[in-house]
Amino acid sequence: MAEKGQGLFLGGTEITALQNNRFVFANPFTEVVVAPYSYRTDAYASFLKLAIPGSTFTGLITDGFDDVHADIAGTGTNIQYALTGSASEVNLDTDVKFGAEGYGTSVFTQDAGQWGTTSEAELSWGSDDWVIEGYVYMDERLTKPPFWKVALRHTNYNIDADFGNAASGTTNMRMRLVLDTSATGQSQYLSTDFSYNLNQWYHIAWVRTGNNLRFYFDGAAKFVDSFPGGSVDTNGSFNRIMRGENTTNDGGAGSWQDFRVYIGTDKGYTTATIAAPDSIVEAT
Repeated sequence: MAEKGQGLFLGGTEITALQNNRFVFANPFTEVVVAPYSYRTDAYASFLKLAIPGSTFTGLITDGFDDVHADIAGTGTNIQYALTGSASEVNLDTDVKFGAEGYGTSVFTQDAGQWGTTSEAELSWGSDDWVIEGYVYMDERLTKPPFWKVALRHTNYNIDADFGNAASGTTNMRMRLVLDTSATGQSQYLSTDFSYNLNQWYHIAWVRTGNNLRFYFDGAAKFVDSFPGGSVDTNGSFNRIMRGENTTNDGGAGSWQDFRVYIGTDKGYTTATIAAPDSIVEAT
């Protein structure tokens, strides 16, 4: 905190006085220094299990790869990343979604690039509602190979959220979710094809609400259907974050901003269109 006050003048001449190596002021007061950035209030913070803004912020985040979900929720332990791949396959890129809020980088991955992994205990899906979401910026098409851009994938496909591999066309994609649950075993759920542009930010989300699944792209529902439900299976393995296991097929080049996982809520993502979320961090 900095000490402030009114200067002293004799006529029009300012008097500079020192006592104990400090300036002497009239009516001194202490000014509270406001941090330049803060975490935006999140109504669903208690359900947040992973949150990767993808940038550094003075006085708030010193490592752009950091998970900060516990800082936002006020409880728990942030998950430590463990990058896989070369520096060209995983890095902090300068393409940003929220430049006005102070974001300077995003997390770029391609080929073998991976943010890290989480244990089944860290992302414990059970039969809860959940949301897997983020902003994505694609640098290449997903046409044989690579087939897919992976947000999150369990090594046994107990849960897998990705997009790509259109049924037809070279400028299309489709969203996919693979679930292995106690009610039905392993099933694949696919949206129909839709177009997208390279070098453009889009919000993307995979959502479970009870026995219903919804996929959203750029605020619009691309898939809505029921499924048998049940708990997501576990086998002591782990979830890959931002990469599949096949580095050729699952390594579409592109960046992630504000990647988040919520477990225990669908965030109200139950309608034909949704409002894409504001940034995790905001300038104060």
